[in-house]
Formats: sequence, C-alpha cells, structure tokens
Amino acid sequence: MNEFLTMGGYGFYIWTAYGVSFLVLAVDALVNRLQQRKTLQNLAQFHQTQHNPTNILDEH
Repeated sequence: MNEFLTMGGYGFYIWTAYGVSFLVLAVDALVNRLQQRKTLQNLAQFHQTQHNPTNILDEH
C-alpha cells in the first residue's frame, strides 16, 4: 500500500495534481450550479413581469 501511495517517489506530485484537479472541478460545478439558480430566478422574475405588467407600475 505504501508503494502505491508513494508512486515510485512521485507520489507527492501525483496526489497534488489529483487534488488540484478535483478542487478545480468541484469549484467549477459549484459556480455553475449557483449561476444556474441565478439564471432561473431571473427568468422567473422576467416571466412574472411579462404576465403581470401592473407590477411594473407598482415598483416605481
């Protein structure tokens, strides 16, 4: 098992590369999910104002 983790002396570099890659993918997925929520909220708000134009006058 130790041989697997050390990977012939290159374990630190290999596991660091895996860790950084995983971190980048996780952050990318999180950013995409947050952007999707914001886009859906904006779309719902746009849809609401298009179907209820009296709300536009009430806001100003």
